[in-house]
Amino acid sequence: TNPRTVALLAERFKDAPSTWEQIHAARVFSMLLNTGTHLQNTFGSALMTAYRPLVRRPVAAGMEAIRTLGRRDAIPAATLDDAAADLAGIASSFSGALDEFRTTWSTGVSARPLRELGTRRKDPIRIPGLQPLNYVGRLLGATDDYFRTLNEGGAMLAEANIVARQRGIGRDQVLVRMTEFPEVIERGVQESSRAVYQAPLTGFWRKLGALRDNPVTQTLVPFFNTQANIARIGSDISPLGLARDARVKGQLTKELKREPTADELAIEHANVRADAAVGIGLAGLGATLTAGGIMNGYGPTDDAERF
Repeated sequence: TNPRTVALLAERFKDAPSTWEQIHAARVFSMLLNTGTHLQNTFGSALMTAYRPLVRRPVAAGMEAIRTLGRRDAIPAATLDDAAADLAGIASSFSGALDEFRTTWSTGVSARPLRELGTRRKDPIRIPGLQPLNYVGRLLGATDDYFRTLNEGGAMLAEANIVARQRGIGRDQVLVRMTEFPEVIERGVQESSRAVYQAPLTGFWRKLGALRDNPVTQTLVPFFNTQANIARIGSDISPLGLARDARVKGQLTKELKREPTADELAIEHANVRADAAVGIGLAGLGATLTAGGIMNGYGPTDDAERF
């Protein structure tokens, strides 16, 4: 765990939640009581977990194969082996993910750094009569921790595969000497947050989110981080994602809080271009279906058919 992150969390969670924090949590959890919310949360995280190894990595591998065609000395930033390693890492993490789910559900502390601190602050609501609402937060947190763990395992093994290829060593050597390759752990954390739509916000989104640091705006806008992540991912996996390719270095520097290496930049460029290519393909498919009258923008008129 990053020492700076632990210190910040320790300061933030050392005291019991304020009355406002409890009221705000009760209001938010009340909004999330319906079953549809939890199904959508689970489906969304499962979709992102599958997207990386089954779609993004194969597309990136294909594009890199074309880019390096005929260049014997070129080392591709992505290969199908990375996708296989990602899937293997996810599969090997199922047991740990279930343990994370059970721990979060039983303790009420979803962030693993907080467990390491032994914090007193667990469920946010202490007001008598409203405490059962804490289980809504526990379920959401447990689900997120389940998918975080799966994605950490998959992304880290795939990153170890990439580092091994770039350095000309075996993947097992990278895993054994993990402290020498911090990018492996950083990529795992990065992808695990992205999979549950909780990646740290940067730039415009971070400035916009900072406006919510008071009771008034929190009341008016109870949800923000998840929606901002969905919007950002949605723009990445679309033709708009091509514009992000020019800003990769700046964004990666902010996320990693350090200057990225040339290898890390190559990998990120491959991922960004793959996302954009998928988005262009989906946009083309949508346009074709719409032009053929197969798809339109109207939803079901029968309420029973609506999700």
